[in-house]
Amino acid sequence: MSFYRFILLKQILPAFALFLVASCATASHDDRDALLAKPVDCATADSDIEALTEALPSGGERTLSALQSITPVGMATGAVRGEYRNRASVATGKTERDINLKIADIYETCSPEDEALMSDQ
Repeated sequence: MSFYRFILLKQILPAFALFLVASCATASHDDRDALLAKPVDCATADSDIEALTEALPSGGERTLSALQSITPVGMATGAVRGEYRNRASVATGKTERDINLKIADIYETCSPEDEALMSDQ
C-alpha cells in the first residue's frame, strides 16, 4: 500500500506545485501598456528604447504566461483578475511584437541623423 501512496504523491506533488505557481505568479503589464501608449519623443528616444527593451518578456515569463493561460486554476484566476488577455498576449508573442514595433517606430521617426537618438552611440 505504501508503494501506491508513494507513486500517487510522486505524481500529485509536482502537479500541485505547477498549479500553485500558475495560479499565484502574475506578471505586471501596466508598465508595458504605458510605454506602448506613450507618443514618440525624439528627445527621450534613447531612454524610451532602453525602457522598451527591458520591458520585453523573457522566455521564462512567456512560459509562465502560457501555463497560466492553459491550466484551469490559472484561467480562473486570470479571468477573475482580468489578466487573461495579457497572459495570452505574452504567451503568444504579441506583446514582444508590439514592443519591437514601437522600437522600430521610434527609430523610424527619430532618424539616425537626429542628435538625441545618437547621443549614446
